[in-house]
Amino acid sequence: MSKACTSFGCILLALAAPLLQGMAPAALAQDPQLQRFREEVRSLPNPSRTGPPSSAPPAPGTPSETRPRSPERYDSDPWDDDDDGGLFESAFYLALIAVAAPYWCPRHFLEGEYGLDGLFQRYPYDEVPGYITEDFGGDHCLRSWAGRIAGEYAYDLDDLLRGGGSLLLNTATRFCLDASGNNFREELLPGETDELWTGDVNVVYRFAQHPLVEFRSGIGMNWLADQEKADFGFNFTYSLDVYPKKPWIVSAEIDWGWLGDTSLFHGRLTGGVLLDRFELFTGLDYFDVGHAAFAGPLAGIRVWF
Repeated sequence: MSKACTSFGCILLALAAPLLQGMAPAALAQDPQLQRFREEVRSLPNPSRTGPPSSAPPAPGTPSETRPRSPERYDSDPWDDDDDGGLFESAFYLALIAVAAPYWCPRHFLEGEYGLDGLFQRYPYDEVPGYITEDFGGDHCLRSWAGRIAGEYAYDLDDLLRGGGSLLLNTATRFCLDASGNNFREELLPGETDELWTGDVNVVYRFAQHPLVEFRSGIGMNWLADQEKADFGFNFTYSLDVYPKKPWIVSAEIDWGWLGDTSLFHGRLTGGVLLDRFELFTGLDYFDVGHAAFAGPLAGIRVWF
């Protein structure tokens, strides 16, 4: 049965291949991905995409405007209803819990009442498990600051490539600097390419820390630039690093805000192996600008210093 299914699938693929090959270049030429990024950020018109015609507003004097209003419908105040007040109050507390939980829970379970005033090893797992630790005495190199720099490469399994770099500077005060930059490059037609740059700069605070886990969050600005102009916006970031056992490192990050005239969301999850102070990592990357998205695997190297 499996051989028959395989043979049937091969026949369908062989029949569809000429059609797909003929359609793909036209689709790329009509609506390339990086051009969609620009359209979302700068609200540029795209004649290749048409939507349903918008309905014109009713002219003055039409029945929709001259129809009398019902007193029972418009004179009542919905805020006077006790049930509605209780519903809105419950929704407010639920929203407050949803916003506070990602901060209060890690802080409470990792640090308890007193917290940890730690220093940094030269790199994770240098002397003891984890990365941040209290001064455990002896002739050890512990510092009040630390950093890491990374380079990476991502691919969306189509014709869009991303090369990027990032920098994180940590301090014992818990305030940190987080910055990144990306170059997107897209193959349009044979011999034609398109590219643009994106990035962000953030001031973040390490609100929960433990020798094996770090949580950071902060705000800053993001940007998009090409040969024509540059656009800027607001960025919120939330990230964590986990050091479960030598030599493994797990990292996750979310960036959320707006850029130009649209929203921006960036999420990533990586797992790495540490060799001395060099970390080789791989994972998944998702970058969304308005309704244009980049998603695919990534791989890179990170140097801890």
